[in-house]
Amino acid sequence: MAGVYVTDFSNRARLRKHIEGKDVILRGVSALEYMEMFVGYMADTSVEVYAKDGNVAESFDFRIVECFETIDYFQDGHVRCATFNQVVNDMLSEFETMDEAALAEALSEYYEEQGSFEGLTVAPQYMAHFSEMMDWAREYHYGG
Repeated sequence: MAGVYVTDFSNRARLRKHIEGKDVILRGVSALEYMEMFVGYMADTSVEVYAKDGNVAESFDFRIVECFETIDYFQDGHVRCATFNQVVNDMLSEFETMDEAALAEALSEYYEEQGSFEGLTVAPQYMAHFSEMMDWAREYHYGG
């Protein structure tokens, strides 16, 4: 059709464009959005990343890491994104300040896709918090 332009307004496209050319790995809620495990928030412009230094865009919520080899991530074209397992453990390590709604929705999506949480590897020190989040995720999944 002449004059019709299709623009991808998805979170994936926004995040891909935002981190283009940056030496970072998506983490936290941004990683969940990129993996399409969480729908995200309207007009959210913050991007959570791992970076080797603080020389990143102002809108980045970055965590400095010495090297990327310690992060479990996957490469999707030019985008590096923490794996779901990495994100779950990272968020559980920040349980008091993490985005509970994002993690509950993501775990609910995982539960719907996998039928259980058996495929996740959670560090022993986070198991109590994970058990709590599993309950929330099941409630979210079943509309509770």
